[in-house]
Amino acid sequence: MKRIQLNEIPDIEYNGYLWFDNSDSPELVDSSYDFTPVQPHPFIIEGNLKAKDGSVSISIRFLDGEYIVFMVDWNQAMASGCKIEPHKYLAHGFAGSKTILFKEAWLPEQDENCAGMETLRPAWIAFDGFGPAEEAQND
Repeated sequence: MKRIQLNEIPDIEYNGYLWFDNSDSPELVDSSYDFTPVQPHPFIIEGNLKAKDGSVSISIRFLDGEYIVFMVDWNQAMASGCKIEPHKYLAHGFAGSKTILFKEAWLPEQDENCAGMETLRPAWIAFDGFGPAEEAQND
């Protein structure tokens, strides 16, 4: 996972959502999206996108007047040796009930409290798309 600027989001097709400050519900994204015209208002409160080709996931948050944007390159993440754990949650505020999917990465590190043995620590969580409502479990 690496931090990027809003204007560095790759110009490819995505599935996901963007939630703007002037809206009561998120806007579903099912195509490419041009982030260059994003002005001070309306601004993106929260967004989660996954490339349609599965190559990257993007997380967008607006916090204290600035965008916090992270990108996960899935090929790189899988090659890093991290353990990936899937999670499913019922998505609220979306047209129709959907399940929102995430993948959580756990990275091995030495733990002095475990006689120096390797333990897995949570590293990051990334959006992995939507699933059908009947799969919702609220992990």
